Amino acid sequence: MSIRQGLSQFADFTAFAGLGPGALAARRADRSRIAFLPVLHVEQLGVEAHFDGLIRYCDGYRRITGKRPVATVLTPLSPMLTQRLSETGASADLYAQRIARLGESAIIGLHGHFVRTGRGGAIRPMHESFFDASVIRAQIRAETNWLVERGLMDADRKIYSAGWWFMNDAIQGILEDEGYRHDYSIAAGRYCHSQAAWSERARRGSLGHVMRADESPGLIRATALCSASVPGRPRAAFRRLALDPALRRHRWQDGTYLTFYGHDYDLAADEGIEAVRLLHARGYAFFEPADLEARAV
Repeated sequence: MSIRQGLSQFADFTAFAGLGPGALAARRADRSRIAFLPVLHVEQLGVEAHFDGLIRYCDGYRRITGKRPVATVLTPLSPMLTQRLSETGASADLYAQRIARLGESAIIGLHGHFVRTGRGGAIRPMHESFFDASVIRAQIRAETNWLVERGLMDADRKIYSAGWWFMNDAIQGILEDEGYRHDYSIAAGRYCHSQAAWSERARRGSLGHVMRADESPGLIRATALCSASVPGRPRAAFRRLALDPALRRHRWQDGTYLTFYGHDYDLAADEGIEAVRLLHARGYAFFEPADLEARAV
């Protein structure tokens, strides 16, 4: 173990103790007003090890909480996934079958990665300073229809998460036009910010509450707190929860709803399951997207 990892684990344990029975025993009811939902970014189901770990995490989460996590997926219509499948020789049909299997353990949504073609056919990310809204609209529509037509995503409760945390007014408008109700593309982390996150923080002073996007009756948002799992650090979420000043304004008031992010290819399933067990034992709550709809301000 490196010195840095040891210090991180010590900080995790300190936060865990501070949020535990000793310091906050009288506030267990308050802790139950903070609720969590994993919103996973699923991009590499063609790799069996990633698929197996993802299923194990989702099933473990459900056993502990009685709730389903959300798994937002790339579909075989995504240019980024199409290239990856071509390079690895994986089958689009197998990928579709694995999304369907994942839907037995999690709520399926769409994960958006939008690219442009560079020199030599290389794909490059679209981002805030360079994007084509017409291309994004066509891709979101095609992938949405692919999921809905196969019965993988609920047509009445469409869910989205942004790749590279790329979310702005243009994409928000496209999602609303396509009938999306939930957008989990805003994060509290310093390295996971989008234009939308900065806008919400400036307008409201906090990201920790359930919100309607720009007062719209369409999209509902909740803020991503941290990763669902950190290798060797099942208490990492307690440190993030204890220290983030962006959440203090709404904590203990009208309820705080937070998400965990993570990818299928970097998910430490055992640490993730243990993190959920520890949060559950401390009296924190868990939610599904449907639970937010009556809470959105």
